[in-house]
Amino acid sequence: METLMPYWSFIINLNKFPLFNLEKAVCNHGFFMMAPNHWDPSTKGFSRPLRLADSITSAMTTISQPPRKDHLVCKVYGSSVLFLEDERAIQSQVMRMLRLSVKDEQDVGHFHKLHPDAEAKGFGRLFRSPTLFEDVAKSLLLRFCPWKTSLDLAKALCDLQRKKFMSKRKIGDFPSPQELASFREEELKRKANFGFRAKDLIMLAKQVVDGKIDLSKFEKYDVDARTFNVNINGAGPFTTHTIMMCAGYYGNIPIDSETVRHMKEVKNTTHFLSSFFLVYILVQSTCFVACMS
Repeated sequence: METLMPYWSFIINLNKFPLFNLEKAVCNHGFFMMAPNHWDPSTKGFSRPLRLADSITSAMTTISQPPRKDHLVCKVYGSSVLFLEDERAIQSQVMRMLRLSVKDEQDVGHFHKLHPDAEAKGFGRLFRSPTLFEDVAKSLLLRFCPWKTSLDLAKALCDLQRKKFMSKRKIGDFPSPQELASFREEELKRKANFGFRAKDLIMLAKQVVDGKIDLSKFEKYDVDARTFNVNINGAGPFTTHTIMMCAGYYGNIPIDSETVRHMKEVKNTTHFLSSFFLVYILVQSTCFVACMS
């Protein structure tokens, strides 16, 4: 990676988040495996390009948690100096990905009280993208295909972003709404097996750019989950529930054919199903407790 380049580093204090562990916060949800995300199990560090304040320029960023565990170290490569607004933009994206907010910490605490095993394993936070747009786009990539295909499609989008916008990095960033809206369906289909997803992705990007879809309103925790309707072309129940989960609404568990396949691979399927629905009840209870607090 670009470790020999100059970099600017800053710290995110974790004093307000005593339950946080970087590895557990990243390696829990399949999105951490989708490009341009990269987790290094040997160093227990996370890296990917993140956007600067102009929302156009990307910079490779690494995130690590020292043994003391009371802070994160973020290194932004490409410059030895970073403007304050750029540092704040990077920090905001890091905190969204890792769910570093008072609300998320409270949700984890409520969940751990209901599920001691989850607390013992450090489970509670679900990894997500730097932006809800990326979460939505990646959710659309999960439809009607094996997991490997979803991974390949995410990488193809990052490769196209790097080539089309002439990035000097070896790794492209996930396209912004403006960048994805500039693609043609044929471009996507030539690069990888996007199929019908090409049209849906470009339509999503254009609707976000034109203001027909305002994703920012779903980032607000006072939105009633029962009225959560993103009205995105191609988004069925599984996709919508995945998007809701990424936005912080846990009342519905996304289940698709891949989920069922994993269930069938478990030797004691009956025990697994019992555990699954127990977790579902706990999630529902956590949502209720969180709403009442």
